[in-house]
Amino acid sequence: MNADTKVMHYLLEILAKCEESETKALHQAVLEALDKEALCSKTRFTCKQIKALLKADGAVELTGTNQALSLLARYRNQALPEELKLKRQHLIHTLLGANFPQKQHFLSTSLQAFESELSPVEAKMYGLIRLYLSSISEAIELFVLFDTRKEASFEAASGYVLGLHKHLNETLFYKEERLLVEEGLGKMSVILLGVYYQHLYM
Repeated sequence: MNADTKVMHYLLEILAKCEESETKALHQAVLEALDKEALCSKTRFTCKQIKALLKADGAVELTGTNQALSLLARYRNQALPEELKLKRQHLIHTLLGANFPQKQHFLSTSLQAFESELSPVEAKMYGLIRLYLSSISEAIELFVLFDTRKEASFEAASGYVLGLHKHLNETLFYKEERLLVEEGLGKMSVILLGVYYQHLYM
């Protein structure tokens, strides 16, 4: 495990374990799924101990979980190729537009133009779908970055993603909403995984 991967591991554990973490449920699910795939083992360190380890390693002196969240995003962003990030952004915009076909043409102007045309009901659902896509993207990125040897099969990666899809679907959406989005979001998550897998594994 290289130095950056080790720091990401510690930051992920901070977000999964600390009570003040606003994303504790998500990162706990991601950490458990990565541990199951033997890509990122859970440690017995407490939040206080992990913060001390990060400071001792000269990585960072954490002041809170929001800082940990920002740092984890920065490390992920630095580790991914620009071409892949552009493909991901384009695909996410396409997937968002596909859920609102009557407003999709506004995306050709800008994301802001598209968002401004959504009704209050559409805007609520859009916000949840965008949060879902952001969360599943983060989960995929952590998978491919912790799989340093790039040995995981697409089937294994798909199982990981669909397990987290189930978690996100149950935590983000009401029961009535799940019936409308579960299948479509599941397909989206696998399509998104395919972009990362094709770029980094093939």
